[in-house]
Amino acid sequence: MVFERSPVRRNDFDSSEDEENEAVENLTPFQVDWVDLSFTGCCAEVICISGLPGCKYKDTNRNLSVDIAHLKALDITDVFVFCSHREMVRCRVPYLVDEYSCAGLKFIISQLK
Repeated sequence: MVFERSPVRRNDFDSSEDEENEAVENLTPFQVDWVDLSFTGCCAEVICISGLPGCKYKDTNRNLSVDIAHLKALDITDVFVFCSHREMVRCRVPYLVDEYSCAGLKFIISQLK
């Protein structure tokens, strides 16, 4: 299952289309590491940690639609984003939260300091 991209676009993303076309996308399953929190007694017994879906930075070239579809297939419903918008632009996923919303994922943005 692949989700269609969100129709929302902004002009703050300026990257050459040529750069994107040169690299081969990594379509392997998106790596998600699970952490068991049952010993803490908190509500969420398990959380997962992953890289940035759709990231295109240095040697990483992920496909955002495929990565989000993989998260949905794992029954992930809530996402915490610990990146600033500037970091998302650098990794070529400036519309990540729009894509999460379009895919029906709930998200919370919290920048680490």
